[in-house]
Amino acid sequence: MGNQKSIGRLILRYSIIELLYTVFSLILFAFLLNFLVIKNIIYPASYLSEQLPTVEKNFNNKDWNIEDIPYFYDYRLVDGNKIIQTIDSKYDSYIKEAKKDGSAMNSALFANRKFVYLKNGDKELTVSFRFSPIFTSKKLYQFIPNFEGAYCLIFLVTWIIGFLLLVRRTSVIISRELIKVSKTNSYIKQMRLDYPRENSKYKEVSELLFSLDSMSEELKKSLELQWSMQDKEKELIQSVTHDIRTPITLIKGNLELLEEEAKNCDNELIEDVQNGVERLEAYVSKLSNLSKEINSVGKKEFISKDVIDYWNNNLVSICQTNNRNLKVLNKDTNYKLLIDKEGIERALENIIMNSIENSQKSSDIFISYVSDELGYKIEVIDQGEGFDKEKLQYYTDKYFTSKSNDGTEHGLGLYIVNDIVKTGNGNLILGNAYKEGKIQGAKVTLHFMIT
Repeated sequence: MGNQKSIGRLILRYSIIELLYTVFSLILFAFLLNFLVIKNIIYPASYLSEQLPTVEKNFNNKDWNIEDIPYFYDYRLVDGNKIIQTIDSKYDSYIKEAKKDGSAMNSALFANRKFVYLKNGDKELTVSFRFSPIFTSKKLYQFIPNFEGAYCLIFLVTWIIGFLLLVRRTSVIISRELIKVSKTNSYIKQMRLDYPRENSKYKEVSELLFSLDSMSEELKKSLELQWSMQDKEKELIQSVTHDIRTPITLIKGNLELLEEEAKNCDNELIEDVQNGVERLEAYVSKLSNLSKEINSVGKKEFISKDVIDYWNNNLVSICQTNNRNLKVLNKDTNYKLLIDKEGIERALENIIMNSIENSQKSSDIFISYVSDELGYKIEVIDQGEGFDKEKLQYYTDKYFTSKSNDGTEHGLGLYIVNDIVKTGNGNLILGNAYKEGKIQGAKVTLHFMIT
């Protein structure tokens, strides 16, 4: 910890480097400019002013002609009625001022322009130049007349490139440290708590990593305790369901004997006992499904033919065991929606068991798998009495049941279904199916939305 650095110190360090880089760039370009002058690649800003006496001397010669004017001067020549001008007309006021006072100077922020008036007989010559370095080569001067602006632009581009490289270097260092935090956070989100621990030489990142590691350790302990308790609950439920099935089997065997002996007697009492045993078997089945619910994490899969067949095979088996017919009305088998296959299987088992409890033997249960614009729907319709409209909002409440034959409420089926569907980003919709204005049976829809 004592050798760790601070991110603030890192930023300060690179800020100082950037400042030094700026000073170095200024000095480098100043030396480069001086080197170009020494190597006679450019004329210094004073050179143009120093050439004025030569221009004036040549202008006073009888054999002077306009080609004797150096390429770096703009001019205005008046020869009788003939006027030749390369100076921009916007400077006409300065030309007049120079004619009056001998010279004039405009007031620009950079590279002031000077105007000098010369006269030789009936010839009048006004020359103009900027106080700025220029190329000694006429071709280069014509290609880049404003050397000073081009030089400043090159300096600015060079400085910006260096600045961006330093910023990139700083951002790469910080990003590399933040990636460690992001990876650790990703491991924790995925519940991969035995992830490789990261280290950082920067104090702030190290403290954050330490906090995340401590949190993951506490989470791991908490989950291990929770998983241990769930394992015990699962074992207890499995043990209870196993123990209950044994006496149920004995009761069913004895009922078959009683039916044989009481063929000519009123067997209404025996039928009541049989119905009670069937309901008891249904509750044991729900308890078994609850055992599957505990301590399980659903594996996400795309909806496909194999997944739907997996669900249907199980549901058909349940329906056949309970003397019901499962009929598939629609089957959209290819849809890009990730779902918890095992979780939805448990939800459908609970719905089918409810339909079996509330419908007659040999009746039909219809199921549809349909995709729409919003997502994917699984719809189950039975041929029972349907839902009570007044109690419709309570069916998904924990322990709510519409039956009270033994004074004990069990109603966990639709509560579990609702919990599974919500976990899968879906909605559980309860209602009734109608035919010719009459209730045909209960309708349960699982609608999974696209995220």
